[in-house]
Amino acid sequence: MNASEQRWLTCLGTTAAALTDHTLSPQQILNRVLLVLGKLLDLQQGALLSYHRDGSINRVFMLGDDGQHADLREAWTTLHRRGLIGYVYHSRRTITIRDISTDPRWINDGADSGFPTIGSGAGVPLVQDNNTVAVLALAHPEVDFFSETAAQTLDMIAQLVIATLKQRDREPQSEANNPYATLFENAIVPIILTDLDGKIVRANQLSRETLGYTAEQIQNLYITSVHRMGTGPIGDNRFATLQTGQDVEFRSVAWRADGNNFPVIVRARRTNFGDEDLIEWIERDISAQVELETLRSDLTAMIYHDLRNPLQSVQGSLSGLARLLANYQEASVREMLEIGILSAHRMQRLIEDLLDIQRMEEGKLVLKRQPTSLHHVVSKALQLIEPYTAQASQTLTFNLADNLPVLSVDEELILRVITNLVENAGKYSPINGSIKISVLQRDDKVQVNVADSGPGIPLEARSRIFDKFGRVKYTDGPKGIGLGLAFCRLVVEAHGGTIWVESEPGQGAIFSFNLPVKVKQVGAVG
Repeated sequence: MNASEQRWLTCLGTTAAALTDHTLSPQQILNRVLLVLGKLLDLQQGALLSYHRDGSINRVFMLGDDGQHADLREAWTTLHRRGLIGYVYHSRRTITIRDISTDPRWINDGADSGFPTIGSGAGVPLVQDNNTVAVLALAHPEVDFFSETAAQTLDMIAQLVIATLKQRDREPQSEANNPYATLFENAIVPIILTDLDGKIVRANQLSRETLGYTAEQIQNLYITSVHRMGTGPIGDNRFATLQTGQDVEFRSVAWRADGNNFPVIVRARRTNFGDEDLIEWIERDISAQVELETLRSDLTAMIYHDLRNPLQSVQGSLSGLARLLANYQEASVREMLEIGILSAHRMQRLIEDLLDIQRMEEGKLVLKRQPTSLHHVVSKALQLIEPYTAQASQTLTFNLADNLPVLSVDEELILRVITNLVENAGKYSPINGSIKISVLQRDDKVQVNVADSGPGIPLEARSRIFDKFGRVKYTDGPKGIGLGLAFCRLVVEAHGGTIWVESEPGQGAIFSFNLPVKVKQVGAVG
């Protein structure tokens, strides 16, 4: 699970816990949800509009509302009359806006009042009995903040709020005094509560249905009967970490009552409900994710094994043809042949990157370290890349410090890292642009920098650009599936180094990585 998914899962759990106070009125429930989301998500602005049965606005709750922002309140109601909130109210579905500065559904009439004009937005309906009773509208300063995972989580929170409101309407006073009723019986994620020793004291309806137990059957079982505890985040004393108040998250396998199992992500934390000191376990079924990972793994194997041999035949045929036509006078024929050879080499590197990414993720790639001069590696990389940059009339310059130390690295992998970075720089630099490579020593590390003259990288994209299948999308920009930088990150980290990017929009980007001069003996892969 990545940081973004973890953040949204935390948001769901914290919101659910915030709704267990049985003394809250319906209006207080709505206001509390808005306040909790605002704090957890670092929102720029937010509002929650509740409605009468005839569709007219009942109340407008706003983040940080001190009663002095009539203009800001009017801006939110404008979004109901002719903007995002109105679309959400009538369609009864969650809508996200990746960039509120350009989307016509975000009305910026209230900019002077502090109404947000940059970033991203989301609108979430609260629907009860097929009627929209409220709309939650959120604004975040980052573009593309509200991902698909975010939208799904906000939908779940909306359903939880509605369930809480309905429960308040129908529960008798004795049930209202039970702070767990809404959280467990109506939550739309499987949640289990145990004591500090792991004994189950209560499980909500969805967890019982998922695991195949009745309330009586699961009561007094131990959490270790439900799923494996994992090792890394918990350690030998499986509950000591949780008892100190630290949140724990791990991947495991859950067992159903019938003996079947399924993969889960478990998030656990110590929490107080009423007068009880308990551990809360949120179980997320990741069967679909595991199936997708298996499909990707099978696809990787298919690509490598089924494409490798015919590609080698293509490369061999093109090389043989190049030798036969070495003295051929027609320049256009030689140019087409050279393009074919270069493209075949590029396909080969892509296939190798894909296979090695899988090996590194599975811990199966062994580094073949040997004494290596970066002068030599950079020189080989420039020889490989120069034909591509020449086609675009791009200028390649390099500056290598004198007396660079010899490094113990896998020369072939580091060569491919530098080649990928320079090729990436060429891909995003314009015709007649420039690419600069520099190598210098900083303390006990050697640093390599590759600077391009491209459009730069938006701030919100820098955290994911080194992820597998993560890439920055530009209008009319180069296409790709985002494997090259993921490969670079895994190789550099396997060597004990780090990789990062510095960029200003419109001023190009500088990709940098460093490698330790002295190798720490930490195993076969670095």
